[in-house]
Amino acid sequence: MMTRESCVTSPKTTTFDLNLAATRKVTEKPYYTVPAVEEGNVEVQFNYTDEADKIWFDRIPATGALQLVSDNENQTTLNKELVYTKSFKEHHGKTVAVLSVSTNQSNFRSRGYYRIRIKSADSKAILVRVKVEGKETPEFLLKEPSVQSGKNLHFAVKNVVVGLENPVEKVELILPTGEIKTLRYISDYFMFNDLFVLYNDVTRGKEEDGSKGVNNIPYNGNYTLRVHFNSYKTVDKIFKVTDGKDTDKKNDETTPDNRVVALGSKVDFFLLRE
Repeated sequence: MMTRESCVTSPKTTTFDLNLAATRKVTEKPYYTVPAVEEGNVEVQFNYTDEADKIWFDRIPATGALQLVSDNENQTTLNKELVYTKSFKEHHGKTVAVLSVSTNQSNFRSRGYYRIRIKSADSKAILVRVKVEGKETPEFLLKEPSVQSGKNLHFAVKNVVVGLENPVEKVELILPTGEIKTLRYISDYFMFNDLFVLYNDVTRGKEEDGSKGVNNIPYNGNYTLRVHFNSYKTVDKIFKVTDGKDTDKKNDETTPDNRVVALGSKVDFFLLRE
């Protein structure tokens, strides 16, 4: 429920610009998204601190200001009249403005990424990127009886359907040193159907073409394999190496800071200003 007095004067209706060419890029306006699980709600959060931020959000009408758009170059309008609600919440002692959109609407029920076009009165429409995740949580089961530094690791994958497109968006490996390493597809990892392989064999490939294998698990301690999916929840798989090299920085435990939850966003998403 809206509680800010400034929202009382919000316009009841708005119209989208006839020429939407200027809204083809995801906005540079800071925002933060909480992905929806199928049949749930997507949340898009905005700063509500500066006067310009307040005016912009307050002048988003209660109806008719949001449209669903495909997440591709065509940016086809999928739903011209998304139903949504406006509200506020507290974030680190500051007020945050929230748009909540149910995915139980026309053309919004499938998993994956979408864009939402938002129109505030007297302002150009902006685009934000949101995600709908599957209800199932992916599982990674280590197939080797023990983990050895310099040896490939194989994981059986459950609750993920592999279709024509690769379901993996990004893979990261958190080392015992605390370093977060982004892994390269094919060079560092590969997923085929229900099998995920983390390559660590240094004899693999050819040096001259840059494909020579790399040992991604050289140190002793706990590692976190973090797999980001296009249409599923992000999964963390922790495993331990005991026959590698010692490192000066001991960080064998996966800290709460490392255990970040995927927010339905890619790395170019902006965080709310503190």
